[in-house]
Amino acid sequence: MKIAIQNQIIDSINRVLPEVVERDVAIPNIPNKTHSIIGMRRTGKTYFMFQKIQDYLKQGVDRSRLVYLNFEDERLIDMTVNDLHWIIDEYYALYPENRSQPVFFFWMKFK
Repeated sequence: MKIAIQNQIIDSINRVLPEVVERDVAIPNIPNKTHSIIGMRRTGKTYFMFQKIQDYLKQGVDRSRLVYLNFEDERLIDMTVNDLHWIIDEYYALYPENRSQPVFFFWMKFK
C-alpha cells in the first residue's frame, strides 16, 4: 500500500494539469478548515479542483505542495479510512522539506 500511495503522490505532482474554463466561484477561505465540493455527476467538480490548483500555482505555491488524489485509481481502490494516515506519512517521506509549509490535498471520491 505504501508504494502505491507514493506512486500516486509522485504521479499527481508530475501530472500536467488540463486546460480549464475558469469559473467565477468563490469558496470562503477559512484557515485550518477543509473545503468540500459536492454535486451531481459531471458538473465540473474535478475541473474546479484543477482550477484551484492552478490558482495556487499562480500565487507561487510550489507544485510539490499541491497533491491531487483520485481514490477510484486502481492502486488505491482497497484503501479504508484506517489507511488514510499513510497518505500524510508517505507524502512527508517523499517531501520532508515541506513539513513547515502548508500542503494542499485535493481528494476525489473516497468511499
